[in-house]
Amino acid sequence: MSAVKTVSDKDLGTLRNMIQWLDGYAECYNADPFKIEKMVNKKKEEDEISNAWSQVRQDVSDIITLPDSSEEIANANKKVRIYRPLSAVLIFGSGLSVLLISGLHLTPNRVDVLAILVVLFAIYATVLTLWYRGTRKLYRMVREYYKTNGNRASRQRAHLKSVAQRLIDSLTLSVRANKLDPEKYKMKLLNNDYSNIRVLKEEKPRNMDILVYTSVVKARSLTEG
Repeated sequence: MSAVKTVSDKDLGTLRNMIQWLDGYAECYNADPFKIEKMVNKKKEEDEISNAWSQVRQDVSDIITLPDSSEEIANANKKVRIYRPLSAVLIFGSGLSVLLISGLHLTPNRVDVLAILVVLFAIYATVLTLWYRGTRKLYRMVREYYKTNGNRASRQRAHLKSVAQRLIDSLTLSVRANKLDPEKYKMKLLNNDYSNIRVLKEEKPRNMDILVYTSVVKARSLTEG
């Protein structure tokens, strides 16, 4: 067996993050793929993380775009996307209005200025509320869609889990070979049936409809004495 090269703490942390992301995609809980692309592009040479990403990139794309086939979700998404630039316009408009009123002395009464600001703030607060409610509604619609139609990406999800397992095995080997504390690389996983992991805790976050397993790779903890 070939010797395991020494790896940096940063590399192992990145490996841990990649495992969490792929495991999340396997359960249709999507991370930002551009964050992964940016991380991979920063690497000066190809390694197991960039190799893994090249193997699952299309799987991730298939899972992310799966809800796009729902016309209801597509329409809801269009509405939500309108609110964000509208909020920015309102903020800019409010500031510009105050500057014009103050600079050109368009109103002699300070009460009038306050009244205008109150109206503008109320409009902005309304748009912000609509954006928040729309986002929450869209999130629930997407989660429900994945529950009902997630099996349409069963092949991609299985492949993601298999690649995540390979990375878990790699992390386990590195931690053992370098005599590191596995608890330093705790993972939040949505599946608990991987080999070479030990579940420390399970919980159900308020904003999720699935259990989250705080896990470590199977290696001797340095805190166990």
